[in-house]
Amino acid sequence: MLTSLRLHNVATISDAQLELGAGLNVLTGETGAGKSILVDGLLLALGERADTGIVRSGEKIASVEASFLVDEKRSVLVRREVHSAGRSRLLVDDEARTLEEFRPVIAPLIELHTQRSTSSLLRRPVQRRYLDEFSGVLDLAGEVEELHSETAELLAAITDIERMLSERESDRGFIAHEIEEIDRLDPSREEFEGLREERVSLLSLEEQARAYGALLEALSGEDPGSSGMSVLQGLAAAESQLATVRGESAGSLRELLEQAQVSVNEMVGLCQSLLDGCQSAPWRLAELDERLDTYSRLLERYHGSIDELVDRREALEGRLVELAGMEGELESKRTTLTATLEKLSLAARRLSESRSEGAILLQDSVTGELKKLGMPEATFSVDLTPPSSSSSLIAATDGSRIASFGLEQVEFLFSANPGSPAGPLSSIASGGELSRASLAMKLALARVAQPRTMVFDEIDSGVAGETAHLLAEALERAASDGRQVIVITHLAQIACRANRHISVSKKIEKDRPVTMVRTLENEERVTELARVLGGGEAAIAHARSLLNRKSH
Repeated sequence: MLTSLRLHNVATISDAQLELGAGLNVLTGETGAGKSILVDGLLLALGERADTGIVRSGEKIASVEASFLVDEKRSVLVRREVHSAGRSRLLVDDEARTLEEFRPVIAPLIELHTQRSTSSLLRRPVQRRYLDEFSGVLDLAGEVEELHSETAELLAAITDIERMLSERESDRGFIAHEIEEIDRLDPSREEFEGLREERVSLLSLEEQARAYGALLEALSGEDPGSSGMSVLQGLAAAESQLATVRGESAGSLRELLEQAQVSVNEMVGLCQSLLDGCQSAPWRLAELDERLDTYSRLLERYHGSIDELVDRREALEGRLVELAGMEGELESKRTTLTATLEKLSLAARRLSESRSEGAILLQDSVTGELKKLGMPEATFSVDLTPPSSSSSLIAATDGSRIASFGLEQVEFLFSANPGSPAGPLSSIASGGELSRASLAMKLALARVAQPRTMVFDEIDSGVAGETAHLLAEALERAASDGRQVIVITHLAQIACRANRHISVSKKIEKDRPVTMVRTLENEERVTELARVLGGGEAAIAHARSLLNRKSH
């Protein structure tokens, strides 16, 4: 319940405070006095978009304070500030809040109805919400929407994973082949460097073997293609020549020759030993070259870096693990989808059943309210049809197709006159009929929905005579059972029924318009009702009779 509303520097209002209570609260005043400004201020407190034009001329800040009684133990104070420079601020119980945080808190507490807002009843989503609220399934409808969203996300995720797996399936064999090829080599930096060093060493041994072989040939062998003789052969020939020579000198030469033969034989033995040590080099070198060639082919493919080759192996393994993970995720999401789709199907069926039952009761209730509002021949019905193909439909487990709002679209049908076929409210009802249909809807909801403050502005536009009395009775019924109804009206038939009557007037002070608000009592109410009725002695008498009728 809205207990008070204070406006400071809002349009023509310098400072005004409304004290409100349970039951029917009525605001009256001459056209242009500022009644609509009070509604604009309330809208600001409810989180509507702030417009700097609402700041009173010559002032820097406009503010609105609204106090709500949530229940017997808890109240909420909302303060909205709008700066002429463009900034705005929202405080809830003196704590700064964002509009997104605030709106869900305040939305259940108050509902504003004006001729401008009546057109929202023409929209199917609004009609569906009215039916769900009347049927008491707003939470269930929210659950269906949430499950639909979860299911749609799962379906999209599954489709994406299946597409990626399909695109990568051809890579699986190639990846496995690459891993096998790398694993066959089993590369490591240590081995690669060792192979290269060993090859350099073996190439050196080959050079040595050639040199030792040539030296051994020169010392002891015979080259068939050469006309010369080896060193040993030469020494033997020399020994033969010296054998015929006598004398001391020849003996010295023979001694030296023997020493030379011993030295050459030692050289031959050493060369043979060294050459034998080099004999393994050719076959080992071929083995090294074969392995290093395998390294070279793979290194060339991976930019010549041993580190990148090792990293490539890890990356390929990671891709296989990723594919396996995607397959596992796909299976998990399919399992989750089955369970979520089952929940969605069950919730959607429950929602549909409740809507079907609620539609019948809502039809009867609204039609009854229309009769009480002076439309005895009017009919109202709720049409439930499968959702259109343009909606995001999900196939349920039972074959039905579920939209985010459930298994059916909701549309209100209306006929004002007997014999006239009922049609969509949006194309059949006139402005006045639509206004009364909207009020009838809210009156029907008021009997089943949680208590909330209802604010009506311009609801009585174009209404007079007996219809005015019927409208007044309807508003009085809406304000029964502790509910709060706030009405801005120009009809005395409504104003006379108020539990609290507030007057809005305007005067000029220092060349500036000033709107004033005050609660009327006793004779002040008579005077105001008489003004509404047109003034004069007859109007005063009529006003008294209206108030007396109300008191009885």
